[in-house]
Amino acid sequence: MSDEKIYQAHLKKYCNAILGEIIDDVDRSEEIQRHERYFVSLLKPKDFTGQQSVELKVERDFERLSIILEKHTTREVKKLTVKEFYALISHLKEKKTL
Repeated sequence: MSDEKIYQAHLKKYCNAILGEIIDDVDRSEEIQRHERYFVSLLKPKDFTGQQSVELKVERDFERLSIILEKHTTREVKKLTVKEFYALISHLKEKKTL
């Protein structure tokens, strides 16, 4: 059975268990928890430590984007508000210069 079919089967059984609790007034918490554990096992946490951490990647990408944006504006990009920052990106995308 493919991963997608296994996922769909768990999802269907999970929904039926929840609805069964509501409609039949039967405790199915054990079955529900079993399916929830399956869904949680599918999550792949991001690495927040080391040289390849998500935090460092975001910082590097922000620095690169700041350098690119500063070529298109006279303002200091790092001093822009979040709203101004995204407005500048949006404006440059519309002009197709980014």
